[in-house]
Amino acid sequence: MDRDPTLSATPQSALPSAPPLRLLDQLRLAARRLGHTERTVAGFADCAHRFILFHNKRQPRETGLAEVGQFFDGGAGVWSDSRPQKRVAETGSA
Repeated sequence: MDRDPTLSATPQSALPSAPPLRLLDQLRLAARRLGHTERTVAGFADCAHRFILFHNKRQPRETGLAEVGQFFDGGAGVWSDSRPQKRVAETGSA
């Protein structure tokens, strides 16, 4: 049985490849695969986005422990909009 020449196999290198997922998209996908809710996924992505912006858009893979510490020590205002703090500000008690 002869193969039809019009059905020749295309080499893998000739196929267009999809661009790699951006870092925040990878984070969202991983969080969803782990079963987190969309609200939690959005929170993870928001925190990662703030981290990236805080470090002048450097990739998190390029940052070290010291930079992570700076971010979470409050220099970035990361937790300034958290619910317990808002509640204290609005009601005067926790």
